[in-house]
Amino acid sequence: MGKNSSNFEIKLDRPSGVFYAGEVVTGSMTLQANGETCRSLLISMIGKAKVHWHIGGGDNRTDYDGKKIFLESERTLWGNFYRTTILDNAGAD
Repeated sequence: MGKNSSNFEIKLDRPSGVFYAGEVVTGSMTLQANGETCRSLLISMIGKAKVHWHIGGGDNRTDYDGKKIFLESERTLWGNFYRTTILDNAGAD
């Protein structure tokens, strides 16, 4: 890595990345910021499921599918996170 480079990695404790309803998602996050300025750190999480199956075959085949969102959440992990043009441009000059 160069002098002013950064690295970000999320590693789930389950390599497949598949979790089932009611299970706790666990893992770790690594952030390395060399020579960078960071006002805050916000993580956005989306947990969703998609399923498809069929019954029968040939002309008697019926297909089913579904989608469900279990989680949509944002959390500030460090600092203050306000989305305003005033703060986004702060320190520009």
